[in-house]
Amino acid sequence: PLTNVTNTKLLCCQSPTSTTAAAVTPGSITSAGDAAATTFNPFNTDINTVRGQETGHMTINPLSIPTESVTLANGNFEMTGAGTNVGRTGTIAIPSSGKWFWEITCNSGGSGVWLLGLNEGSSSQSKRLVYVSDARKYTDTGGGFSSYGGSFSAGDVIGVAVDMDADTLVFYKNGFSQGTAFTNISSGYTGDIFPYFQTETSGRGLFLNSGQKPFKFAPPDGFQPLNT
Repeated sequence: PLTNVTNTKLLCCQSPTSTTAAAVTPGSITSAGDAAATTFNPFNTDINTVRGQETGHMTINPLSIPTESVTLANGNFEMTGAGTNVGRTGTIAIPSSGKWFWEITCNSGGSGVWLLGLNEGSSSQSKRLVYVSDARKYTDTGGGFSSYGGSFSAGDVIGVAVDMDADTLVFYKNGFSQGTAFTNISSGYTGDIFPYFQTETSGRGLFLNSGQKPFKFAPPDGFQPLNT
């Protein structure tokens, strides 16, 4: 860690919670743009955080929601819609406890929005809790659409953090938290909860990283990838 030594004029950018905190400063500090504090540690060498265990990783389930038409590639980690409002779930249900994380990179092609989050069961689009790429969130369990986070597009990386102990769902855009999207998430479900991926139009695609490769942005502290 950098510490105050003789003639230090400015010592800042060390707080995981504040963009303006400083150990030494000649005056007040303000933040601008999308500057944000983060717990990310570029020196973290813990393989479970950086990459995840080398085991059976969650993929996109080709047998889920069978009425929808998609093209899967790259070991079922990549999905491209072949129709309108195409949805698929992951292959692993979320455990009833623990903290779980995965990333989705939005691929170019097609038009319309992405809807990313959770779904009850794997046989239909049911009881979704999703982050929509036009800066909204949506739930089938009451409330419909409402404003949430920032918009995202092709090339952006969306992190999904499900905390079953706190019963919350938080989304990250390119490593920055968009805030808590949903609370009491398990109360609306009677069956298994699965990761969910939906594209609005044919040609719109995405790539899932469930820990089979290094995450683009480090998961929040204590969160683990979904695997067997």
